[in-house]
Amino acid sequence: MIPSAQHVRHDIDDHYVIDQIDELLADDNLEVNKDETETESFETVLEQEYTIKEVVGANLNPKLISIVNQLFVKVLSEEKLKEITEKYPKPANMNVNMPLVNKEIWSVVKTNTISTDLKSQKIQNKVVKTSYSLAELIAFLMELKKKAKYYPDDMSKAIRMAMDSMTMLAQANRELDQKRKDTLRPDLSYPSKLLCNPPNGDAENSVFLFGEELGKKVKEMKEANSVSQPSTPGSTSANKYRNNYNYRCQPYKRSTKGYSNNGRPFLSQGFRKTGQTRYQKSWKSGHIKDKNQTQTKS
Repeated sequence: MIPSAQHVRHDIDDHYVIDQIDELLADDNLEVNKDETETESFETVLEQEYTIKEVVGANLNPKLISIVNQLFVKVLSEEKLKEITEKYPKPANMNVNMPLVNKEIWSVVKTNTISTDLKSQKIQNKVVKTSYSLAELIAFLMELKKKAKYYPDDMSKAIRMAMDSMTMLAQANRELDQKRKDTLRPDLSYPSKLLCNPPNGDAENSVFLFGEELGKKVKEMKEANSVSQPSTPGSTSANKYRNNYNYRCQPYKRSTKGYSNNGRPFLSQGFRKTGQTRYQKSWKSGHIKDKNQTQTKS
């Protein structure tokens, strides 16, 4: 039987990789490999010129790169990850969070969609916590630069490299936000789907994925969309009369207050009734009540 990934001996791998990091920091003789200049043959030049390859930089310290390579393939235990992240709590003046789905949205999406978003939350939570440690590193380097009497340019370079890393991490986090919205979009009705569109400018800084005041946003988006859409041909007074006639011929139609045109909550597409047993319906309704308790908190 092939062992599953969940049964890997995390404790051995964790200590092995961490010990290598400690050994690297204790090594005072860190060497940087220098590229050897050799005369290249004509064939080598042609290969480099016409072969599409990934752009690479200079070789870095081999011990360091060996550790980095292992970190990207080995599975660290949740205990080890928690131990690392707890070293770097969120700075008091930093407004970066793993956004939770707004309650109005969370209560109407399907169970499979919830499961998918919870997995995305778990990934995004690690990205956000990484920004805390990186921010602390940048602040530490800035303090060192003030105290450093030698090589101030090198300190500036280190700070700039760390800031570049933060920039890339922030953009990855923003793309994760949009990916989660795209996952939720099919379960929402119009005009709530418009909330899932990418922002035209800067994203709203909020602890919720869709920001604050959803009702106000939906109303504004609906009004803006109705203004931008041209009137459909055939909207004559005769058609209006026909619509009014059809409405008058349905005196016992139930009230749709608080619902969309199809009689469902305005945020939800709703579930198909066909094929659902009484057990399935009660399970879904019971599951929806606890949805907000299952979201990850950063």
